[in-house]
Amino acid sequence: MPVVGPSGVGKDSVLAYAATELRNEADMVFVRRTVTRPTTAGGEDFIGVTEKEFTRLVENNAFCLHWPAHGLHYGIPMSASAAVDAGKVVVANLSRGMIAAARERFPRTLPIAITAPRAIVEQRLRSRGREDDASIALRLARLDAWQAEENDLVKIDNSGSLEMAGMALVTTLRGLAAR
Repeated sequence: MPVVGPSGVGKDSVLAYAATELRNEADMVFVRRTVTRPTTAGGEDFIGVTEKEFTRLVENNAFCLHWPAHGLHYGIPMSASAAVDAGKVVVANLSRGMIAAARERFPRTLPIAITAPRAIVEQRLRSRGREDDASIALRLARLDAWQAEENDLVKIDNSGSLEMAGMALVTTLRGLAAR
């Protein structure tokens, strides 16, 4: 299931919480995506590659989904497709713009959106120190536009404790696995 949401809503933290809680459940697969940034950049658990390496991986059909965003390239490994085919619940951090492609590739896709109020997102963006004021303003403008959209997805509010949002994701994923 694609987990989506704008920068600063806490997707990576909620995903990490759920992955830890569900680590012993064989029907759950949490995918590490490949990103064209150094592994020392922090944040999510990802596989860092160069632009050249990423291009080679695309040419070799290493990804079931891939996309550019924010000057980087992201890829979901083909192993995710094999896990879906095996009946697993596959969880991946995906761009909101890739929901349609995910649904086309995997018809049973149910996007899960992590949300948080604008003030909390702004505070998180500033505290992580990765963006300048102009970049933060752009991300907040995208947040405002995204929150106005109506999508067929599950929404999880991450404005309270990480445990509350994390357990909401765990409960959602367990419900999907039980189907």
